[in-house]
Amino acid sequence: MVQDYGVILERCFAQPLGGGKYMSNLPSNLEAIRACGYQHVMVSTDGGQVENPLWEEALRQYVDYLAQNGIPENEIRYMTRGIQAWLLDLAP
Repeated sequence: MVQDYGVILERCFAQPLGGGKYMSNLPSNLEAIRACGYQHVMVSTDGGQVENPLWEEALRQYVDYLAQNGIPENEIRYMTRGIQAWLLDLAP
């Protein structure tokens, strides 16, 4: 299991399908958070890809989706800021 090895999974907002279309990863990301624990999942947008929405819109949708599906604010904050700060050796 991920928890046994201290792995951090990066879970992106969507995957490009080509032709200006993308598929949302939000349901599978929520599943990963519940299976692995929020401490092991880093939220990412991949907003730089042409098919995906702008990063700020993707992040808003991502955070809203997690909150609407029962993920507490402190866990969302950790997945969007805490893990990144830890990886970069910055104070949270």
